[in-house]
Order: sequence, then structure tokens, then C-alpha cells
Amino acid sequence: MNFLLSRLPGKAKQWALVKLFDNNNNAFPALEGLQRVLRLAFEPPQDESRMLVEFFVFRQGKVSMRDYV
Repeated sequence: MNFLLSRLPGKAKQWALVKLFDNNNNAFPALEGLQRVLRLAFEPPQDESRMLVEFFVFRQGKVSMRDYV
């Protein structure tokens, strides 16, 4: 776990170090817990409506993705 935490960049590393300090090194007892809290802290929400809007904005050449598909 320490190796993974050492490989985090920038704000993620600072965030993880604060979590470890605040919880006496028990903040991330397992890899799954680390992954879950990293996603909650740094991954943007993946709601379906936003994803559909982004998908239909894509273009294949001069044709919209909706028409292309």
C-alpha cells in the first residue's frame, strides 16, 4: 500500500498523506478501500445524462456521432 501511495501525484498525494496522518496510518486498510475513496475524492460524477450529452457531441468527420452510428 505504501508503494501505491508514494506513486500518487500532486494533490492526490497531499490528500492521501493528510488522510493517513489524521487516521494514524489506518486510513486505507485495503486496496479496495483506497480505490473507493480516491474515486469519491477525485473522479468526476458519471451520471448517464451527462455521458449521453458528451457522446452525442462527438463527430465522425462532418457527420454527428448519432448519424454515424
